[in-house]
Amino acid sequence: MPVFRQPHNKVRFLASVLLAVLLCVVAVTGFGLASARNDLDELVRKHLVAEQSINDVDRSLLQSQSWLHVGLDTTDTTGRIKANENFDRGIVKARGAWAKFRTVAPQTAQNRQYETGYETMLSAWTELTNGLQTAITQGTGSTPEIRANELLANARLTVLRSQLTPLRDEYATASVNATAAQGRDTVDNTLALGAIVFAIGALIAFIVVRVTVRATIGQHREIERRDAAQRLESSRTEQESRVQRALEMAKTEDAALETLTLALDWLVPNTTAELLLADSSRAHVRQALTTDRAHRGPGCPVGSPHDCPAVTRGQTLIYDDSTAFDCCPQLRDRGIEPCSAVCVPVSIMGAPAGVLHAIGTPKVRATTEHVQALELAAARAGERVGLLRAFSQSQTQAATDPLTGLSNRRSVEGRVVELTREGTPFAAAYCDLDHFKTLNDKHGHDTGDRALRLFARTLRDNVRPGDVVGRWGGEEFVVVLPNSRAADAVAVMERVREALALACADATVPTFTVSVGIGDDEMASDFSEIVDLADRALLAAKRQGRNRVVVAGFEEANPDNAATTGPTGDESRTVNDLSEATT
Repeated sequence: MPVFRQPHNKVRFLASVLLAVLLCVVAVTGFGLASARNDLDELVRKHLVAEQSINDVDRSLLQSQSWLHVGLDTTDTTGRIKANENFDRGIVKARGAWAKFRTVAPQTAQNRQYETGYETMLSAWTELTNGLQTAITQGTGSTPEIRANELLANARLTVLRSQLTPLRDEYATASVNATAAQGRDTVDNTLALGAIVFAIGALIAFIVVRVTVRATIGQHREIERRDAAQRLESSRTEQESRVQRALEMAKTEDAALETLTLALDWLVPNTTAELLLADSSRAHVRQALTTDRAHRGPGCPVGSPHDCPAVTRGQTLIYDDSTAFDCCPQLRDRGIEPCSAVCVPVSIMGAPAGVLHAIGTPKVRATTEHVQALELAAARAGERVGLLRAFSQSQTQAATDPLTGLSNRRSVEGRVVELTREGTPFAAAYCDLDHFKTLNDKHGHDTGDRALRLFARTLRDNVRPGDVVGRWGGEEFVVVLPNSRAADAVAVMERVREALALACADATVPTFTVSVGIGDDEMASDFSEIVDLADRALLAAKRQGRNRVVVAGFEEANPDNAATTGPTGDESRTVNDLSEATT
């Protein structure tokens, strides 16, 4: 649930925004007041400087007047000159202090009036005392005229000071009043500015809150949507990983189908589903698995992959109601209660091979997660079954002779290794077709191939189920007979020899025979040595006239009937003799 759909969170947010606005107003007002205080401090400082300056003017003029009195009272020229110099210094200080006063003092009408009077009197006094200063400087002494001028300068200087004294006193009061007025104006301006800032801040806060709330709600919805999508993707990834791991542990197609049944129970619980796979001809389908423990359903009656709409379209089909007119005919005409259904095509090695079919509650459409789980199961089932079939086919091809369909030499040797590891006794028969080169040269290689296939079929049909039959190379064949001795092998190979004679009589190939040499694991411990012994016995059979069975070790003993059989030999007696000899 988004934050701003919860009232208490919304109130908290709005309160926070309003508090922020109030803090801004307080900060602006405080800043304004601080600025006003700084202005007042600056104004007070200027007034203090102005007051100090006007005091310095009065003090300097007083000092100048004092030195003027000294000059009046002395008759010594040097003393008068020194008094005049000090007088000049006082005048210079007074002018400097007055200039400073004019710089910092407010330009009021009263100040300008006093300034005009001061400048006029100062100029008149200066002109009046020029002659006095010249006389003092030239050392002409005191004359009545100089004395009169000095007295006049003193009087005017006294008048000037008397005029500056009210200015100094009144300026202090005027400074206080001006400072207070300036302070009131500054505070009023600051409060007005604060009110304006508050109004603007409130408007901005309203706009910001509205925009922020709408944007935040939209962001939370987007975050929820992304979180849901991420959770779904994470769930799909976990499902896919677990199903993949489980199927990788299945080494056969039946094991893979059983694993897939368990996976469907986990992916789509409480759902009845079945997997229909095509046979090798791809013309018919069969139920390969079902999640119904009674193995009854759902029971889709489709007979061929090409009759399934999902397979022919190559896409997942979802049906909300099996009674709808646009529903799959296989579902609508099944004769079961109304239901919903999902049909997912299954491909094996890139070719359509079946359908994963699931049914549910009628008029309730399957959820996206449900459909994706079924599609995941269908995809992984097709991949694993296809891989196992391809692997099985490659193994079969690697272990099979392509012409005769028998095991090849490597496959036979592998089986013998297993028998040796298990400690199972065995016998080996080494077979070679008689005059096969002549048959090939006279009748052609096609006839020779048919003769090889005929002998291979005869071998398969007349050996025991557990015997290993393989083509050793060319027209040579090897038969390994587990749990057998040489005598047992003689009986089996005699049966093969007789069956070959009958097969040639009915076949379209020229009649041919086979010679056989036999050995067992009592004669040698290594399989290659056993085959060599059987091969030597085979050569003995060839020397003795072919079309016979010879046991290793009996190649030269009584070639007519001892350990040897032929077209005219007594088979039962020969086998008995061999049994006694080997015993």
